[in-house]
Amino acid sequence: MEFRVKDLERNSSSRIDISGLVDSFQEMVPNNRFTDLRDVYVEGTGFFNSENDEFFVNCTIEATVEIPCAISLKPVEIEIEATLSEIFLFGIEVRDEEDDDNPVIVVDTDVLDLDPYIWDAILVEIPLKVVHPDLKEYPSGNGWVVLKEEDYLEQKSKEIDPRLAKLKDFKFD
Repeated sequence: MEFRVKDLERNSSSRIDISGLVDSFQEMVPNNRFTDLRDVYVEGTGFFNSENDEFFVNCTIEATVEIPCAISLKPVEIEIEATLSEIFLFGIEVRDEEDDDNPVIVVDTDVLDLDPYIWDAILVEIPLKVVHPDLKEYPSGNGWVVLKEEDYLEQKSKEIDPRLAKLKDFKFD
């Protein structure tokens, strides 16, 4: 999604509706965190302030991501929702140093490409690990087994502290 300064200045309204499917991320997939990204839909608004060439963007991003299961490596599809809320300044930044509450991204060209910012917003929302919801049998091997967290906590609660294990040998009257 690209916005040109001249188009923003010519617009009769300072409000710009942003909506549409973005498919420019296919060359970046697969990634080491996920195997597929599709149906990336962006919807929101932009406001252009022609006095100081600031462009305020506030969008919601929805996408479908396919992530391999952390245990079985089977693909798991999840729906994510991310937000993009940024202030872009076309040209040289001439803002007060005291205005650190509103960070600004300086765009040094006449064209603002939102795709890298959309990509970053999506990456932040993708979980590092997922477990397939239908996984019933966990893997095991010679001397090892993968446990559910509940099973691990139950097993841990039944374990005797090794520092106190010798006390069971004593007979108390």
